[in-house]
Amino acid sequence: MPGSSVVHVIDDDEALRESLAFLLGTAHLAVRTYESATAFLDALPRTDPGCIVTDVRMPGISGVELLRRLKNLEAAFPVIVITGHGDVPLAVEAMKLGAVDFLEKPFEDDALIAAVQSALGRHEHDARRAAEKAETFERIASLSAQNGSAGRAFERCVQHGGLTGALCATSMRPCPALRSCAIGRHFPTRAP
Repeated sequence: MPGSSVVHVIDDDEALRESLAFLLGTAHLAVRTYESATAFLDALPRTDPGCIVTDVRMPGISGVELLRRLKNLEAAFPVIVITGHGDVPLAVEAMKLGAVDFLEKPFEDDALIAAVQSALGRHEHDARRAAEKAETFERIASLSAQNGSAGRAFERCVQHGGLTGALCATSMRPCPALRSCAIGRHFPTRAP
């Protein structure tokens, strides 16, 4: 894993925080610890990328509420939820809010390390995809400026959910080179 990825451990139990930090450190992972979800959210603007390991039950903001807030902030952190009070409805709620894993205490050291390595891999994959998407939008903006309304229609198509098989706007026949966006707009194969 690249050196810039950090495992952010959030737990109100100091002994557990230190134990998790030690364990993850032995796996050569960079770790930062936080005594509460509030402390993590306060540090969020300056936080290094990576993943989060959080307890589900903490005073103040719970792990589930942290997931809600991260989702609302569109913060791109894979989250692993750990709990000593595991139950199916709680696990389902955490997963629906975007948790990538849910571990019940006590868990095997190897299970946590594997979950963290998987989450960091997912984070790196998502970061690469976001960079590719940003580059694509820059190119589309450049084409839009050069190709007028056809370029702008293509740009809207991409911005509204991507491209999925469509009819050519000029011939109205299926065209493998064309795709449509989620709002049903299509674009021509060549600029006018």
